[in-house]
Amino acid sequence: MVKEMELSNFKCYSSALTSFSALTVFSGRNAVGKSTILQAIRLMRQIALRQDNNDIVAIDGPLVRFGSVDALLNSRIPRDQASKVSVSIVCDESSSCQEMILERLGENDDGLNRMKVIQEPTLSCDLMSSKDFVYLSADRICPDDLFRYPDFDFAHRCNSLGNRGEYVAWYLGLNY
Repeated sequence: MVKEMELSNFKCYSSALTSFSALTVFSGRNAVGKSTILQAIRLMRQIALRQDNNDIVAIDGPLVRFGSVDALLNSRIPRDQASKVSVSIVCDESSSCQEMILERLGENDDGLNRMKVIQEPTLSCDLMSSKDFVYLSADRICPDDLFRYPDFDFAHRCNSLGNRGEYVAWYLGLNY
């Protein structure tokens, strides 16, 4: 179990220490850093689970996407001082602690989504390797993304459900 996590220069946190218990609930207004804590864990997992051993890693991947290095680093710290981001996790006695440190590639990395790994997390921690860790983002696919309304005349004339079934909900609503 994760006991605490420390973030440094990670998104809205210049420095933060968060304690966890068997049940931890994050609550608060929008844009105060609730999702950022989960993004830090997911970024560590994304880097620990990657297939290559390259020390240059993409910060956009299957678990989390930041878009650019500047979106990942704390914007309140001057750019010349904001070259590294770190995440440390302290687990219980049965797991090893984890630390991840990533660094900018250089001064002119605007818009890039890659960073250099200085300290790499490993799969030895239950949090990094467990298949029991799941997360459903608040920014998820909604029915409007999957099930669209077709051009009524065309779909109605040919009873089309769409190339990928995107009109199924519309069709069922019309006919049942």
